[in-house]
Amino acid sequence: MVVWDRWAADTYDTVVLARSGSGKSYFCKLDLLRSLYSGVTAAVIDPEDEYTRLTTAVGGIVTLLGAQASI
Repeated sequence: MVVWDRWAADTYDTVVLARSGSGKSYFCKLDLLRSLYSGVTAAVIDPEDEYTRLTTAVGGIVTLLGAQASI
């Protein structure tokens, strides 16, 4: 078991490393969801469009960037 308190560290950065198919994306989305429910404001850079459903489900805003964006 790994016990980790991100708020006790000097910075709140996180790195998740594991084998393919081991649940990294699931863990990151669950961690993000828990953080949002705790009142944390978050921004996600999502080049593979993996967080759009979660973002809309929690009432977030999806902003497209790049050549195809309308901003």
